[in-house]
Amino acid sequence: MLIKFKKPDPRAGLIARMDSSRGQQLIDAGSADAVAEGAAATRFADTRAALDIALRHLPGGEDDPDYVVRAMRNHFGEAFTDADETKVRELVVRPQDFADGGTTIDHADHPTEPTEPTEPTETAEAVEAKGEPPVVAPKSTRGKK
Repeated sequence: MLIKFKKPDPRAGLIARMDSSRGQQLIDAGSADAVAEGAAATRFADTRAALDIALRHLPGGEDDPDYVVRAMRNHFGEAFTDADETKVRELVVRPQDFADGGTTIDHADHPTEPTEPTEPTETAEAVEAKGEPPVVAPKSTRGKK
């Protein structure tokens, strides 16, 4: 027998195959509805499979969890559950959400202006003898304005 879980169950929207006695217990308790087996169930199962694939590919370059939740809810409909929303919000994080976690880079320590090269660290003759290009170290810009 196929059943579809209802809210407030965390599996709300999920269709599951159960033995008939357990499925009937959940239906009698009001936790689930019976689902007709056939084309509708197959479509839902296909939609759920596509949703699971989409969830595995998150964050996929996205950084706005509200946008992703809205888009997935619109696209996948009833197959997109509250548990799926929680997973999306865990995986898709706004860049400013990192600010409190200490994972952002302090740009004061990393100047954005290009640095001027210094003199080569080896003489041209020594470099030619090795057959390698000269190594050039950048000038330090710390403490200079």
